Amino acid sequence: MTNRPLLLALVAWLCLTAVAIVPAATPATAAELNRLDWLWSQNNAPASGIEQFQRTAQRLARMTSASAGTTLAAHVSPEGHWSLANMAGEAFTAANDAELKRGFEILLPDIGARRATVILSGDSLFDRGKLVAPISKTADLALGWDDETFKVALTGGPSTPRYLAELKPNLLIELSSAAGFAEALGQLRRPLERQAIRVLRLEPGGPRTLSTSPRLDRSSGRAEIDTIDPAFLTVALASLRRQTAVIVGRVDGDALNLRPATGPDRSLSWQAVQDAARSADVDLLVLKSPSAQQPGGRNWLWQRVEVKGLETALDHATLADFFDALGSPTNRLVMSISSPSTTRTALDLQQLREATTVASATTKIGNVLSGVVAGLAGNVVHEGAVANFRSTSRQRELERRLVPFIPSAAQWLYIGLCLLGLLGLPLSWRWWNRVWPAEQPAEYPKAAGLWAARAIRSLAYAALFLPAAALASAPLMLVDIAKRWIMPATRTPSSKA
Repeated sequence: MTNRPLLLALVAWLCLTAVAIVPAATPATAAELNRLDWLWSQNNAPASGIEQFQRTAQRLARMTSASAGTTLAAHVSPEGHWSLANMAGEAFTAANDAELKRGFEILLPDIGARRATVILSGDSLFDRGKLVAPISKTADLALGWDDETFKVALTGGPSTPRYLAELKPNLLIELSSAAGFAEALGQLRRPLERQAIRVLRLEPGGPRTLSTSPRLDRSSGRAEIDTIDPAFLTVALASLRRQTAVIVGRVDGDALNLRPATGPDRSLSWQAVQDAARSADVDLLVLKSPSAQQPGGRNWLWQRVEVKGLETALDHATLADFFDALGSPTNRLVMSISSPSTTRTALDLQQLREATTVASATTKIGNVLSGVVAGLAGNVVHEGAVANFRSTSRQRELERRLVPFIPSAAQWLYIGLCLLGLLGLPLSWRWWNRVWPAEQPAEYPKAAGLWAARAIRSLAYAALFLPAAALASAPLMLVDIAKRWIMPATRTPSSKA
């Protein structure tokens, strides 16, 4: 046929265009294209303050523990009015401090000398914290978030209160905004994937590249710490795509200071390192050390020692467990989030040296991980951490992908068009026969060549033309079906005759 070369060129052009677009889908452009992720976030947005108050009140009514008798659900409106509810379902609204005190007396008549617990909605703490601060003198504070309750510590003065929610005994989250708290929870509840954590030792004169997977010690099977020349760190991070890079150093402004085992101290641009991690889609974690001494030995996150339950605990651990092990009962860590975006989240963990009202305890996984963290950093003394991670929305987008390197929105759009195209298949197939006429046996001397050509033609139709023509073929096919059903019913007997 005369137009066969032109059609083959057209199909080849479509395939090359698709191949060119896929690698160009960087994390930033992928997030811009993935509007479905925005809809997902809207559908899973945190409940409003009054909704959280109602959920807490309903949960409180179902509680049977003795502590429920001293607990109130509370919400502060934008006008400064208090809504209170107890476990019996009784409610009270207070417009001033005198009425608020009266509400406590009415809703908790049998509290006696015990201290009350007030579970507040997120809006009350995030937006109207100054109104909440006075009751912390007579009651313990907590945050009601969806179907959970978090103990809350208050630091700072009444005019500038700072609220901290306890997620783990040694880990607290600064309550600065609802979006920030939701992002912090999403980050901290991510599973701790040991095989994706790469501990880096920055040594001048070291290797200039990093392997795409951890290097294992031949005798023990443990992952070793990767050594890299700091001058090539930003380039080498590209090899750790979708992994977590752990570095020990000291961040001073835009300077990431390092102290190698030999030679003078080195300094890198912290912004350049973050940009490289963002481009490579790498989670970056820096253990802040006053000395900036580089770790040595093995990545002990992979250790296998005779500790009962160690392997099980690590397999079920989360990022919160890891950070909890970084802290201690005397120097707990406070996480704050700055500059969140659709693709990246910057985290800062500082040691809390102020007295708080939250009781501390030790968890089993925290005990298991405490030794692991010490070995991970080479027993380096640290004073917190700073991280630049993929945002939770970006992480959800990656999890929804069927093909790892193609944005999920493009994949699901393609699948939707294919399904829609099935509806108009008879019509689009007729169109396809005009665009690419069927092969004739006379054109091929061997049967194998004929069947190969037919297979290529069918594959091109199913993979490209069927979804591309779906928006036109499906509606026209529906119109055609409707005509076949409606026209016979509208014909009169005379017209049939």
